[in-house]
Amino acid sequence: MIEFTYIIGANIELFIIARFLPADAEVDIQSDVEIIAVRDCKGLEVETDGMVIDGEPLDNLISIAAMEAFSSGVNVIEKGNVKPSEKCKAAGLKSLAELAELSGKPTRTLTDWAANQPEFFDLVLMGAVVKRMQKVLGT
Repeated sequence: MIEFTYIIGANIELFIIARFLPADAEVDIQSDVEIIAVRDCKGLEVETDGMVIDGEPLDNLISIAAMEAFSSGVNVIEKGNVKPSEKCKAAGLKSLAELAELSGKPTRTLTDWAANQPEFFDLVLMGAVVKRMQKVLGT
């Protein structure tokens, strides 16, 4: 999952939480993002359906920004007590066990990294997502 700020104009900021949906060749789905929440500066949910900016639906603009945020690796969510297994699922893997399989590391090691070296855990997770996508796409 990622969290980032989307700025509209001079003084409107939206806070976006999104998750990556990896490609799945079996059902012919391309990589995409799911916008989980859009909030204003006060933390209130913002309904974006039907909103248009410069002729483009706001939902499309936010989705594009989310894909760019994922590709650049900005602001990986570290809030609260997010379990390693929840991070794996949010990144598009089935479980922490799948991360262990893809990384070649025991789940206990991955859990320790998540607790003690969260940035490193996130790098391993991103690498595993890329590895999974390569397996799905056959590259």
